[in-house]
Amino acid sequence: MTPAGSVSVSVIVNTYNWPGALKLSLQSLASQTDRCFEVIIADDGSRQDTADVIKLFTDSASIPVRHVWHEDIGFRRSAILNKAIGEACGPYLIFVDGDCILQPDFVAQHRALAKPNYVITGSRILLSQEFSKQLLAAGTWNYPSIPPEYPAAPVERRHFQDRRVFRAAALADDVGLSFLRLPAH
Repeated sequence: MTPAGSVSVSVIVNTYNWPGALKLSLQSLASQTDRCFEVIIADDGSRQDTADVIKLFTDSASIPVRHVWHEDIGFRRSAILNKAIGEACGPYLIFVDGDCILQPDFVAQHRALAKPNYVITGSRILLSQEFSKQLLAAGTWNYPSIPPEYPAAPVERRHFQDRRVFRAAALADDVGLSFLRLPAH
């Protein structure tokens, strides 16, 4: 297991009451090629079935995982994200939603593109309802199983100070920072 003190990236996954999608998202994090990161699950008051998925993942993960939760008294996504940021060990933060399935080099690509005063943004590929139902029914994720109609999407590097936007292709060859998103349930 990666010790929390050696973490340089914190992946913050926000979730609310969709344990099936969260399970697939966490599986995609477990299969990352870059292993030096932690996962912080920012839970906006989900039921026990979500906590059960998180516990199962935490018990088997080879990366540090923390579950940050607060009571469900309405939509408070920003509050739980702020709480998760406060728990982060890594100086570099990646934010993803709990219904996103990340490509295996997602963290590695973030690390490769990271620069001070820049934010890295990627694109999402919305999966079809049918393919999403298959994934959720199977309860497991296998990146090579993506149908060819879901190509990798481009990534952008945005500079905060002067708002310049660079396409990843201009920065490095064959860089694709994207994720797959399950349609809303």
